[in-house]
Amino acid sequence: MNQFKSQKFTSLIHFLIAILLITSGCKLGETGGADQHESDSLAIRAAFPTSPVLSPEESMKKMQLEEGFTIKLVAAEPLVIAPVVINFDDKGRMWTIEMESYMPDTIGTGEDKPNSRITILEDKNGDGEIDNRKIFMDGLILPRAICLIENGLLVAEPPNLYFVENNNDVAGKKILIDSTYAAGGNVEHQANGLYRGLDNWIYSANSSTRYRKVGDKWLTDRTHSRGQWGISQDNFGRLFYNNNSQNAIGDYFPPALGAANPNQKNVSGYREKVVPNNKVYPARPTTGVNRGYQPGVLDDSLRLANFTAASGPVVYRGDLFGEEYQHNLFVGEPSANLIKRNILTENGYKIDGKQAYAGKEFLSSLDERFRPVTLYNGPDGALYVVDMYRGIIQHKTYLTDYLKKEIVSRNLEVPLNYGRIYKIVPTGKKAEMQIMPAAPDSLVALLQHPNGWVRDKAQQMLVDGKYMQVVPMLQQNLQPANKPLTIIHSMWTLEGLNALQPGDIISLLQSTDRHIQVQALSATASIISTSNASLFLPTLNNMVSENATGLAPYLALIVNKIQAANPLA
Repeated sequence: MNQFKSQKFTSLIHFLIAILLITSGCKLGETGGADQHESDSLAIRAAFPTSPVLSPEESMKKMQLEEGFTIKLVAAEPLVIAPVVINFDDKGRMWTIEMESYMPDTIGTGEDKPNSRITILEDKNGDGEIDNRKIFMDGLILPRAICLIENGLLVAEPPNLYFVENNNDVAGKKILIDSTYAAGGNVEHQANGLYRGLDNWIYSANSSTRYRKVGDKWLTDRTHSRGQWGISQDNFGRLFYNNNSQNAIGDYFPPALGAANPNQKNVSGYREKVVPNNKVYPARPTTGVNRGYQPGVLDDSLRLANFTAASGPVVYRGDLFGEEYQHNLFVGEPSANLIKRNILTENGYKIDGKQAYAGKEFLSSLDERFRPVTLYNGPDGALYVVDMYRGIIQHKTYLTDYLKKEIVSRNLEVPLNYGRIYKIVPTGKKAEMQIMPAAPDSLVALLQHPNGWVRDKAQQMLVDGKYMQVVPMLQQNLQPANKPLTIIHSMWTLEGLNALQPGDIISLLQSTDRHIQVQALSATASIISTSNASLFLPTLNNMVSENATGLAPYLALIVNKIQAANPLA
């Protein structure tokens, strides 16, 4: 208790000094120039001398969230520790990677210890907060990505990618899929994400390889290299990502196209800066960023000026936020303790993006330890925030002496056993967790659901279950009277079941909806061969001769893809 009083007294002294410095700034600055700037900087720093560990409730009070929204705690220590990734299963449970060994101190002492894990977090009493924790795998070294598929999950533990069988929530047989998945480099620059795309392939950030399970075999294929940490998709399967200093990067076209030539380094329409504005607006001074000493990194109020640790983007596809938030791209900036909202707009085949606000953020926090490392859509339509809640977020490979001093000055090395998961919902709206049904026909019905997460999961479960009995229902869904998204998911579900026929695609290529035509073109590459190419060529030739509005780039890409895979006479 005496120590607590002493800390409060010290903080009060720091605060009074800051007030004195600020109010007397005009006198101190009469000499002008550098002296004025130095005194202002000292005053700003003195106002934030420490970064105390806050309870989840206290930390939430430090958050400034867009009006009309509420942030709710889902899980906190000791039920979750140093979380970096979550993945929801069909029961609404969260499979979570806890990267506990990440940067225990400024030199990374013990980072190679096998003390990280994968846990299953569950809300058993239905009150919206996690109350049960189960360890699925323990003794891992810096695991970085998971992907639920069939009777198990992919696990990325550098340098390897494994498939691990799930035997009643107990890790079973472990099969090596790729021994070089995350080889070389460091934690900040190794493959991650393992995102199941609309086209039934699994994509990663920081990787040019995609994966797919067909029967008992794992297939690999070349794709575009994308981003740094985190990956997401929109309703049409276009992928979005970023790197540490870029707000939002993405693809204009579906991922299957445009990666046919291994000698072609860049393909227009991929890795485009969809939101070129990289400005950020922290709620507090952010001197604890890696290059805060460099001119222009911090503004006059010692706040980060531009992204330096952009990560974990997500395209919002839920059914809670309202139409104006559909296809908005949210990006975490853990170094500046904030979440940015970007608005994406289709402009022909291009995607243009802009920041939703000038001078403020969707969410910003005064708590320096709030680290939103990844963001997710949830089965309930909410936006989920994974908060590693760590003092050190920069890896040792790039940790500057400047940042080391910042960390030591505010005792940010400890503690290490914290972590939070939140969800953001519109104020007054209840987020109902969608538990996925087991019946295949019920899953087909969910391909119409307004929540993109639910549609994706229904498609994945139908493909994973190999439910061939629903093929007639899926083919019926391809009728023009159905909603475009229902048609698109039904087509890709048929493709995943190896039941998509040339006639299905040819019919969709003749649709009046451009999005359906584009998806059909993308799916053409999956099933076209020298034996059936003659069935497609008349329709493709007609589309070319008719100069189909906005489809020229897609037609060029698909012809290139087809020729690379199946050279035609």
